[in-house]
Amino acid sequence: MSKRSPTYAGFRDYLWDLLPEAREQILFEELGEVGCHGDTDDLTAYRFMSMAFLDALAEAVERGDTALVCRGVAMVEEMLAAGDRDLDDVVQIRVLEKTGHTPGLTELFREYAGPITWRRMVYTEGLPPPERPATFGEPVPDGRPGPEASAVRDWLWKHVPLSRYPLLVVELDEVRRTMSLAAMTPERYIAEAVVSGMLRDNLNEFVPGHPDPELTEAAAAELELMVADPGMAALLRPHTATLTAEADRNPLLHSYAGPLLRAFLQG
Repeated sequence: MSKRSPTYAGFRDYLWDLLPEAREQILFEELGEVGCHGDTDDLTAYRFMSMAFLDALAEAVERGDTALVCRGVAMVEEMLAAGDRDLDDVVQIRVLEKTGHTPGLTELFREYAGPITWRRMVYTEGLPPPERPATFGEPVPDGRPGPEASAVRDWLWKHVPLSRYPLLVVELDEVRRTMSLAAMTPERYIAEAVVSGMLRDNLNEFVPGHPDPELTEAAAAELELMVADPGMAALLRPHTATLTAEADRNPLLHSYAGPLLRAFLQG
C-alpha cells in the first residue's frame, strides 16, 4: 500500500511511491514538458497512466516479470476502490480498455485481477474470477530525496526556472542508474543542476563568444535571488571560482549582474 491515497490530482506521486520501474518515464515526461513549456503544470494523470504506468507493465510482460505486473494489477484495484471518479475514468480509458492491445497483459489481468477490476473487464464475462487476486507484495523504498535536498529542489524549481530542465536531467540520470533519488543532496542539486547545467551548459549552448542576451539576463536575475538567500548563497560559495570563470567567458553576465551577484563574483 502507498503512503498516499490514490487520487487523480496526486496520481504522479502515488505512482512514484508504488512503481519504481515507472520513475524514469515519469521524469522523462516531465523533462519533455519543461523543454516545451517551461513547467509541468499541464501534465495530467492520463499521460502518466499511459506513458509511465502502462508502459512499465507492458515492458514487464515482455521480460516475463510477473511480480511487477501483479503490483500493477493490485494498484488498479486500489485506484478503482478509491472512489475518485476522475481517476476511475483514467484507469478505465487508459488501462482496462487497452490491456488487450498488449500480448500477455490481458491474460495476467485475468489471472490476478481483484474483484472490482474483474467486474470492469468486459473480456472476462462468463469466466470464473481469480481465486487469489494480486497483492502489493513487499513495500518498496520511496526513492525520494531527503528533506534538505527536497527543500533545495523545491526552492530552485520555484525561484530559478532556468534550472528546471538541467535539474530533471540530473534526476533522470540518477533514476536510470538507481531507480531512486535518495542519493541526491543539496550540494549535488547546486553543483549539477545550477553550476554545470544551467550556467556551464545552457548559457554556452549557442555560438561561442555570442551569448544569448535574454537568457543571460534571466540567469543573472535568478542568480541574484540565490545570492540573496543565505542558504543558497552558502551552497553556491564553493563554486565562486567557477561562477567567476563563467562570467569572464560570458561578459554579459557581468553586465546584467545585480549588486549582490556582482559582489559575490568579486569575492
